[in-house]
Amino acid sequence: MKNIKSASLLVLSLVLASAAYSKESAVNCYLGACVGDQAVNLLRENREVTIAGIDAYNKFVLRFTDTGQLGGNWDRADIALKSGCIVDLCV
Repeated sequence: MKNIKSASLLVLSLVLASAAYSKESAVNCYLGACVGDQAVNLLRENREVTIAGIDAYNKFVLRFTDTGQLGGNWDRADIALKSGCIVDLCV
């Protein structure tokens, strides 16, 4: 019985640790786009950007590569990641 309790506690600890990691990851990513990713801003003549942050309303803060300036309030649909896969197609 003691071994079953120990095994159960171990499994519970692993599940909780996994949940904490997932929550942390979710804060830095939204809809597959993460802080630090290279992307293209589709509404600004395909200018290259880096995702600098994601605010509490899931709007993206972008750093424009050509000027270094920050711009906020961008939707996920406004940016295209420069790398990634959909099904078997990868860039």
